[in-house]
Amino acid sequence: FWFSLGCSMLGMVVALHQRHWRLWSFLNEDRIAEIPNRFLEKVLPYSKAPRTSFPILWDKIVEHMRYEDKIDDYVSAQLSYFGSRSRAKVDWDVVQQPLVTPSVMRPAEDPQSCHLERPQIFTPVGSCY
Repeated sequence: FWFSLGCSMLGMVVALHQRHWRLWSFLNEDRIAEIPNRFLEKVLPYSKAPRTSFPILWDKIVEHMRYEDKIDDYVSAQLSYFGSRSRAKVDWDVVQQPLVTPSVMRPAEDPQSCHLERPQIFTPVGSCY
């Protein structure tokens, strides 16, 4: 018992040390909602892609999951940034296409027309949007 308790305490100290002793953010942060932001700051700086490429990449991942029957049409629309443009059928020809910026993200005459719907999974807990 004491060995397990001691190892647990030591593990907690090591975890807090790795997070620079930010206990409050460790306890209150919504880790799932922070995935897009962390991906942008830790992975995409090494890419030549624009900053809006996380939604495009995420939708490609959702498309692959849908192709493999891991999720159905309803869940795919819920997880997608571009849920309204979800396809009725996903086949291999669609999945293997390269990443492209959807017309929803290309500002035409009105820059306000660029509207992405953030999937509910990436909405912080307690948030109103």
